[in-house]
Amino acid sequence: QWFREGREEIEDEERSGRPVTETTLDNIEEIRSIVNDDPHVTIA
Repeated sequence: QWFREGREEIEDEERSGRPVTETTLDNIEEIRSIVNDDPHVTIA
């Protein structure tokens, strides 16, 4: 649709809503450590 409207840029434009997150081994280990320290913690 965008190309039909004459847009040629393929870079991602800013979006509304929640930010995009990445699942990496570092993220998994960090969350695992937080939960192990306090199993009742809320992670959002």
